Amino acid sequence: MLFKHMDHAFLYARVIQEVPGGPIGFTILLGNDQYGKMVGIAPDRLKGMVFSELFPSAGDECLIKYLEVARTGIPFHGEFYSAVIHRHVSLTAYRPKPDHVAVVVEDITDRINAEIVLKKREREFSSAFHGSNIGVCLVDLEGSFML
Repeated sequence: MLFKHMDHAFLYARVIQEVPGGPIGFTILLGNDQYGKMVGIAPDRLKGMVFSELFPSAGDECLIKYLEVARTGIPFHGEFYSAVIHRHVSLTAYRPKPDHVAVVVEDITDRINAEIVLKKREREFSSAFHGSNIGVCLVDLEGSFML
């Protein structure tokens, strides 16, 4: 019930062992509704899927981080662009018990896009302000000079 009503996507998975001591991936044990929406698969269909089936081109970076968390117990936080879902995400992964990983995923695409637009506008403003051949000043709504 708790995970069903979270604002963020949540994934809980177990390490798959190919050979003793050789992890190869994860089996998904639980994904909440938000995770299902993010990846385009009904949450009830996620259970039992292998992570690499869900994200065949996710690259090794994410998988390696998850395996490291499951192995060491040291939490991880990072931001990535997923070419599979075409979204920027913030991931927080932790180990609730050995050989398991729990991941909270936040879609930060809107924030990243806003930052890109802001940086572009800042460059445009700076270029116009510093490259102008005439005097330029900024005045607030009360008529006070801002620079």
